[in-house]
Amino acid sequence: MNALFLKDLAMKTHSDLRGRVEKGKAGGGLCYGYKVMKKVDANGEPIRGDREVVAEEADTIRRIFREFASGKSPKAIAIDLNRQGHSRAAWPRMG
Repeated sequence: MNALFLKDLAMKTHSDLRGRVEKGKAGGGLCYGYKVMKKVDANGEPIRGDREVVAEEADTIRRIFREFASGKSPKAIAIDLNRQGHSRAAWPRMG
């Protein structure tokens, strides 16, 4: 019974997340380079799932991918980011 419940719950969760993404909303979590947009509907209820690009963080992401595409190793990119004071938690995973 428990395994059936968990399988059904997983299917419903996946379906709900897919529906949110298809509506142009975030599928979950807050990625580096984005911030939450706080809005309310006509009834005063929060509108969830909208994100806005953080320009400075987006520049960092573009730089990381540009350097990686040019052949720089993820470790070398991370070392440079560290030297410049970027947070380790912000590094995207590559490879």
